[in-house]
Amino acid sequence: MLQTLARFAVAVLLVPVILACSSRVDAAFRPVTVAGDQYVYEPAVDDPELISNFEFVLSFYGEPYRVAADGGLVISRRLAADMDLLYNYTQKARDQAWLARQRADHQTDR
Repeated sequence: MLQTLARFAVAVLLVPVILACSSRVDAAFRPVTVAGDQYVYEPAVDDPELISNFEFVLSFYGEPYRVAADGGLVISRRLAADMDLLYNYTQKARDQAWLARQRADHQTDR
């Protein structure tokens, strides 16, 4: 009985740790667009200016990311699975007026 209880306690403690770690697995960032009535991934971005815009948007919203060795962006698997949010971030990264306003506001906050 005591052994079974100990195994159960270990399992209960490990499940949250495993779930937390699995959400932090990285995924390559790809922009999202709309095709018909569904979201679809675009090809990977290789334009340095657009990558810089995506970095700004991700930082602005507090999303963790890193730059891969090939220059692409790497995001959390949680974010990569949220196509609605990625679509919104993609739109902001391409919206020059929004970027200019936010960058100007960011400069005045310093």
